[in-house]
Amino acid sequence: MTDRSLTRIAGVFSFASPACAFASIPLAISIGVGPAPIDFGDGDTLLRLAALSPKPFWVALLSVLGPTLALPVGVGWYQVLRQHGSYVTTGVLLWYVGMVLIVVQDSIEVALVDYLPSAYAAADAAARPSLLALGAFTGKSDALLALIGDLVSFFGLVLVNVALLQVRGRSRFVGVVGLMSTAVIVTGLIGPFLSPQVGSLAFLRGPGFTLFMLWNMSMGVMLWRWKPAETDARIAIAAIS
Repeated sequence: MTDRSLTRIAGVFSFASPACAFASIPLAISIGVGPAPIDFGDGDTLLRLAALSPKPFWVALLSVLGPTLALPVGVGWYQVLRQHGSYVTTGVLLWYVGMVLIVVQDSIEVALVDYLPSAYAAADAAARPSLLALGAFTGKSDALLALIGDLVSFFGLVLVNVALLQVRGRSRFVGVVGLMSTAVIVTGLIGPFLSPQVGSLAFLRGPGFTLFMLWNMSMGVMLWRWKPAETDARIAIAAIS
């Protein structure tokens, strides 16, 4: 497989991942699921999800498909940016570690959405407290796993975007957008944990997520258009000068 074939495949996945994410938004709005994690320890929430079945399952499935389809993209980033410093390798590796955690977290959420609401709705009064305890424990563990995965992957993305700033042309603008989206999302993630007074910053996840999806598609265009011959020529000219 040629270098350009590799980056073009990565570019296709760079569009497929945001497509799944954007497809889940109208479904999520229709069932009242926001950017905050689902409270699987709340009986009313479980009964509502059971009544809306199978929509919650499709939302969860699209949510896990998004990061799963994004996994091949990091190889393309490395191919295009590796000549800009060894830290690019570190950035891509961190991004992969974080994304694996996110895929695991989203997979757990798919299992919870598929099983817990229907089980709670069908259970008798004696069994329901146990199901709520299971939902609360698993849900909080799931949310913590998502937080760790997001922070690790976005730290890796910072390094990738710093490398983009060293590339001439529109790539620098893409790098600026990537750094902005990362800063906004991370602020929305850790703000509520730092102090109750900044808990309202959680709303930043939505705009940051949208900006990040646009960054992903911009990277898809860059990966699709990339030509190794042109890259090698730039390196040769830089070495001569």
